[in-house]
Amino acid sequence: MAAKTPEAYGQLLERLGEIDDLKRALMILDWDEKTQMPESGAPARSQHKATLEKLIHERRSSPQL
Repeated sequence: MAAKTPEAYGQLLERLGEIDDLKRALMILDWDEKTQMPESGAPARSQHKATLEKLIHERRSSPQL
């Protein structure tokens, strides 16, 4: 079992890194929404953010995590 520990740890880091990447993309969308996004972009931006939130939730609640 000890031989699998480094592999499992590497997989955990990979999964957490992916979650972090998604969160950072969401932060960029939030920043843009508050600083430069035209009002007409709100419907599309809401969909983009909802998709990222869904992906983050799926990964955080994954049995593999």
